[in-house]
Amino acid sequence: MTSLQIPLTKTRPEQGALPDRAMTQVGCASSGCETRSAPVSAAPTCETQSAVPNTTPSMSFTDETKVEPVVLSVSDVNVSLGNYRVLQDVSFSINRGELVGLLGPNGAGKTTLIRTILGLLRPDSGTIATTSARAYALESPMLVPETSLKRARRAIGYVPQKQEARWEYPITVEEVVISSLKPRFLAGAKHWRAAYEALEAVGMKEFRSRPISALSGGQRQRVLIARALAQKPSLLLLDEPFTGLDEPNQEALAKMAMSLTSSGISILMSTHDLVQAAGMCDRFILLNRSVRAAGPLQNLTAPELWASTYDVSENAALVRAVQSLTEVEAGTFPELKNGSLSGAEPRAFLKVEVGS
Repeated sequence: MTSLQIPLTKTRPEQGALPDRAMTQVGCASSGCETRSAPVSAAPTCETQSAVPNTTPSMSFTDETKVEPVVLSVSDVNVSLGNYRVLQDVSFSINRGELVGLLGPNGAGKTTLIRTILGLLRPDSGTIATTSARAYALESPMLVPETSLKRARRAIGYVPQKQEARWEYPITVEEVVISSLKPRFLAGAKHWRAAYEALEAVGMKEFRSRPISALSGGQRQRVLIARALAQKPSLLLLDEPFTGLDEPNQEALAKMAMSLTSSGISILMSTHDLVQAAGMCDRFILLNRSVRAAGPLQNLTAPELWASTYDVSENAALVRAVQSLTEVEAGTFPELKNGSLSGAEPRAFLKVEVGS
């Protein structure tokens, strides 16, 4: 199905400036794969200045002095697990300071897409371009692919699902955060300072000496976000961040995420909570193996888009909930706007766990 690329309409106040960055393209590892820049609406594309053979991930760079508004470009990416094609011709881009919701049913390929962006899975074909934490040049055409991937990941912070962590492990909050930078016995003053600043950014600096096992679910999620922020990324990948959180913690997390994007950080968030996401996301990507549609929620009202994405009828509860949420955007339920969702009467009806 053709991917719908709908321009961003929602704006955010006073987005902070980011340092100049280079775009690093990580393409497929298979022989004969053609590397090309992802289509980006109203944004400059990367100019290829040097490359490695097509048997290794391909790299390209932009002028160091130019601020690149696109932090992630995914172009025609195909990923297979065994003989099963999980992702088919996936293309999209994310701009600086943008919060994009990734929606789709269980098994749609959301986690596979995140793992591919991180470089943990190699695409069969296609190109993924991310901003690197600092500009660098290829010193040798024989550059090891894994080294290239590590450099590309410097711009990305990853917050996994909470159930993936071993919360009983005897480690402090500060040690959890610094583990994203260095082993604690090798950490220097700059690493501890980065950990402190990251905890301060998420409101957890007073808890830095506490064992991670002593924290609540919402506090643990904040620590995971701080761990990702310590790397000073331009892009955060959040995998089901609201899972297991009560309403107050969900709302607090949503406000914190919007604050991060206002400072210039971009976020790609997979979620099953459509209502919470509707109050915070600039755009949505509807994914079921391929991108079925992409754009602001008010431009994704066609029932057939959601029906085809989730393999449900156009009269399903999910489709009706989407229609209600667009009424929220139009002002029918103004108390639901801007992430102020707690206590609103329609919430019980509208809360749809769209992937369950």
